[in-house]
This record gives sequence, structure tokens and C-alpha cells, in this order.
Amino acid sequence: MSDADKAVLIKYEIDYKEFQVTTDRIEGSVLFKPFELKQPFIRWFGFRLIYLVLFLIYVYTALILMQLALFNLIIVGVAVVYMSRWVTFLYALEHRQDYNYRTRPFKRFIESENERYFRKEKCELIGGEMGRWIEL
Repeated sequence: MSDADKAVLIKYEIDYKEFQVTTDRIEGSVLFKPFELKQPFIRWFGFRLIYLVLFLIYVYTALILMQLALFNLIIVGVAVVYMSRWVTFLYALEHRQDYNYRTRPFKRFIESENERYFRKEKCELIGGEMGRWIEL
């Protein structure tokens, strides 16, 4: 820890040892490093299986509509546009779920440390995105 960081701790009247205990616990556990934590295979496979089922339902429905419209090219264009929107939506849903899975233990840890020590000293730790930094 640099002298500037120690000066900030002194300015906020935070015990250096308590802060060091918190940072050592973060560095010592993989659960508190979201950028190193990976999503379980079964969870990834479940999302991919849902994608496949929704894709097949969509393709079946689109083919039925095209047959009823006597293969109108406009219907094909509309089907492609809506399919790309579905794929984007499902990708965002999977990405958000993965982000929440990775950061949940880190956020809980930061909250417990705030309750344990830092709020008593009238300051608060704030965890950075994906656990790459913490801020007072």
C-alpha cells in the first residue's frame, strides 16, 4: 500500500490493520474475485438449451407464416429482424445473469465488511465493477 493510500486512511480515521484485514480476505478468496470466477457448465448449458428450444419454436412459427403468405419476401425480412432482436435479448439476459452470478459473493462480502467495521467509522466501502477495485 502506498503512502498516499495510508494518508487517505489516516484522513478518514480508519485503522490501517482493519483495512489490511479486509484487503487480505479479498485477495485470499477466489469468490471475491469475480473476474476469475467462472459460471458452472450446467448453468451455461441450460441457457444454451433454452436458446435452442426458443429458436426452433421461432423457426417453426416463421415457416408456418411464410407458407400462409405464399413465401412473401417481406415476411422473410420481418422474421430475420425479429430473430436478431430475440438473439440480442437472450444474449443480454445471459450476460446479466452471468454478471450477477460472478459478483454476488463479492457484493455480500463488501456489505458485511461495511456492517462489521466501516459504517461505525462513518465511511463505506464500495466495490468496483467485477471486483477489480474498492473505494472508500
